[in-house]
Formats: sequence, C-alpha cells, structure tokens
Amino acid sequence: MSRRKKIPKPLIDSKTKPLPPVKVALEERFWAFSLRYFKQIKHFGISQEEKSWFASLLTCLSKLSSEKVEDLINEREKKDAWRFHPINWGAKNIPISLQKLDWVPPEYINNQDEYKIFQFQISTGKGRVVGFFDENWIFNIILLDPKHNIQPSGRFGYAINKTHILEDNYSMLLSRINYAMSTSTCTSSCTFKSTISEIYNSDKHMIYINIDSDELAKSEKLIKDGHASCHLDIYQYGVLYLSSQKEEQKFSNDNSNAD
Repeated sequence: MSRRKKIPKPLIDSKTKPLPPVKVALEERFWAFSLRYFKQIKHFGISQEEKSWFASLLTCLSKLSSEKVEDLINEREKKDAWRFHPINWGAKNIPISLQKLDWVPPEYINNQDEYKIFQFQISTGKGRVVGFFDENWIFNIILLDPKHNIQPSGRFGYAINKTHILEDNYSMLLSRINYAMSTSTCTSSCTFKSTISEIYNSDKHMIYINIDSDELAKSEKLIKDGHASCHLDIYQYGVLYLSSQKEEQKFSNDNSNAD
C-alpha cells in the first residue's frame, strides 16, 4: 500500500480546527476497528443470526486485534488463513457495486488506489467482514456478510443467500442525529445545529427496552381494560409501587429497631 493522504475533517465553525491524523508507522500498527460507517443493507443483514454468530464475530475481532496490519498485508500464509483480500467487484453474481456504498464518504470510495475495500473471514462457516483502512490505518467495518454474499461461491452455484436487517430504530435515529451534528458545516449563526442540539439535549428522556410477546400482550391488555392510558402509565405505576415498597420496608425496619 502507498502512503496515506490526509483527508480534511469538516469544520463545525470557524473557530474549530480539525485534529491532526495519528502518525504511527505501519510496522507498529496493530489492527483496530471503527464502526462509524457500518450499515446493514439488502443481502447484508444480521437479524437471522444466532447469539453464537455474534460471539464468533467478537472473538474474531479480538484475535485480529493482536495482529499487526503489515503482517496480513505482506505475509501470504496469514492472508490465506484470514481470507484477507480486496473485493473483486467483477466477481460473478456479486449483489452490490462499489457505487452502492454511498454512505461512505466519496474521499474513500472514489480513491480505491489508497482505500481499497477488503474482506476477511470470521471463520470458514460464519461469513466475512467488509471494510477499508483509513488514513490512520483504522479498519472501518462497512458491512457484515454472514452468508458469504459479497463474493458468491462457485461451489454453491454462485447463489445469493437471503438475509434480514436487524432494526433498532431509536438507536439508529440517535446515531444519525449525532452524525449530522458532528459533520455539520453550519456557522454559529445557523439555526439548524442549535435546533437539533436543543432536541437532542432536551430534558425529555426516552428509554428503549426489549420485552417479549407475553409482556407486551399483558401491558396492552392493561391499557385496553382501562387500567392504564399508555405504556408510560405502566412504567410510572411501577416506579410508584417500587418506591412505596421501599418506604414501607424502611418504615418497618425503623419500627423493628425502635422495639
């Protein structure tokens, strides 16, 4: 790989200066990862994967973090062991083109001499991780490929396997708001950033939780039967109940001590 070129960082306002890139020699750089450009898209969803798949992914990233970047670039044995190589965008039945990675800044996508898109394997049967090295030799993960769709295999007739996107709308919304704020080039007089900041930092809080179907059915029945007007009521009643239980326990303990 050739020497990295510095990509200018966006200015938040005229008084803010971008941080200089980290200057670490390639031979000293261990693998490190970023998810700032990660996205799920058609054929590259992770909803269908079991917990063991996510454990395998974390184990893979942990192991690779102890490897030096230069070793995988230059040593054939390690390249082969990790199935580490650039994506062949002309591969048969490949379901995505380079231009479809439009959420990745064009400074990277349009400069494939410097910022090639690579893959490495999670394990033989667990699929691939797709991404690129930025100017600081951080590997930016852009896609997870549990079904080997990025380069369909001739052993399986170059078939594309169906995947499903795992949705987390609230977290995704917060992430996009944060990204919009961090990359905004608005001046201090622009109302966009101040308005978004006011919404983002408001004193109204939102809690995002996962509940099973039985709990959801019970809460919706309570609302339907008129015991609560909404899910917020159920939460507030729960807080009041637990607080009163705590006070009763304190009162009981105080009386016991007095006796």
